[in-house]
Amino acid sequence: MNVNPIYELCQKHLEEHHKWTHEHCNWSAPDSNTEQAERGRDLSIGVGVLDERSVSICFDRGVDGWPESCITPVSSPEVAIAVIDSFVEIAREFKRMGDEVLELERDLGLVSRNSNPPPKAVPSQLSILELVKMLEALPPDFLAGVGGLVSYRGNYAALALEPVLNPDAERTVKGLIAELKWKTGREVQGWKGGLYRVFGGTPVFRAFAGVFRAFAGEVSGLAIVGVDARDGRVKFLTKTVK
Repeated sequence: MNVNPIYELCQKHLEEHHKWTHEHCNWSAPDSNTEQAERGRDLSIGVGVLDERSVSICFDRGVDGWPESCITPVSSPEVAIAVIDSFVEIAREFKRMGDEVLELERDLGLVSRNSNPPPKAVPSQLSILELVKMLEALPPDFLAGVGGLVSYRGNYAALALEPVLNPDAERTVKGLIAELKWKTGREVQGWKGGLYRVFGGTPVFRAFAGVFRAFAGEVSGLAIVGVDARDGRVKFLTKTVK
């Protein structure tokens, strides 16, 4: 199989020049997981191989599962670098605006903090630490079927794993473990405001955040109670709770 030189160039430029991290054809900014009032999601740049000498380059703000902008086809090294640099600058501006909004809400007393983990919805529901332990026993390159890690609308202090909508943004087991560990000790933004700290004992649900979608802020009631893995994919076992 021939290696696409434009893809390799984009990869090298994102990782070495901009210090973005790579996960399954997507690259994330070093601080892209910072929770922001403006978006509360991940900023990423995706590079897809179209043929032996061209690629598509997409910028994803992560608010609804689909890219914000996509430039295709790109077959010139100069154009590829220019597109990458432009998308990186856009990502920085989104982060700056989101941080300013969050800081303003804090100054105005509009953002509350909750420092206590919620109780499990059911005795068998997995906490973050329990889920991480199960995932660590699985092949790291299996696809996890997770698009985002967000506050659960049914209980803002709980965490929800969103089913993936954009295949290019799907996390591997290794990537999901890393992000679950990263989230622990940090804060997520509740559906209608407030910041809620994530603990190792925080219970985990399977649900959409649903920004800009018909199922907005889904209260699925699907508590994660286990995991199964086969054919290169992870299946989350759930139990419905009220």
